[in-house]
Amino acid sequence: MPDRVVAMAIGTAGFTSVLSIMALEQMGVKSGEHEVIVTGAAGGVGSVAVALLAKLGYKSRNALKAGDDSPAIWRSRNWRR
Repeated sequence: MPDRVVAMAIGTAGFTSVLSIMALEQMGVKSGEHEVIVTGAAGGVGSVAVALLAKLGYKSRNALKAGDDSPAIWRSRNWRR
C-alpha cells in the first residue's frame, strides 16, 4: 500500500497520537509501569491516543472538560473516575 494511502487512513489525529506515544517510549515510559494522563481525551487526538494506549497495554487517566460525556470515552476500558 502506498505511504500516502496509509497516512490518509490514520489521519492527522492518529499521526499526532502515534508521535506522542513514541515520545513517551523514547523517554523510557513503558506500558504497565506508569499511568499516562491524556488531556482532551474526548477530542480527535485524545480519543485516538486513549485507544492506542489501551491496545499497547498502558493505563491511562483521561481528562475531560466539565460536561463532556463522549460515548467513546465512556466505553474505554481505561476509564476511571
